[in-house]
Amino acid sequence: MSDTDRLISDARRALAVLDDLMFWSEDPGSEAFGARYCLAATLNALDPSVLIPIPKQNPEATAILRIVADWYEDVNDGQGMDASDLVTDLGRAGYALPSDEADR
Repeated sequence: MSDTDRLISDARRALAVLDDLMFWSEDPGSEAFGARYCLAATLNALDPSVLIPIPKQNPEATAILRIVADWYEDVNDGQGMDASDLVTDLGRAGYALPSDEADR
């Protein structure tokens, strides 16, 4: 087995373990998704015969999810945060929630 074959095999095993951990985790976190993206991209480059799907990166969605994740972490740390703080943080970043009036 060549070094490249061994690397591909190890990366596939690591990806399978990471996918399993992310599946069972309540909040895998952006680092886990980043690690999965790197592993999948590396495997796709090394062995294009088996393409591993890589979700398209959406910078706006990532920014919104980062705000939500930071808020969630503050709530869990007992920072006295509530839902209105999340709405405020999103609004400051340019992601104001739609108004109930607009839906009517």
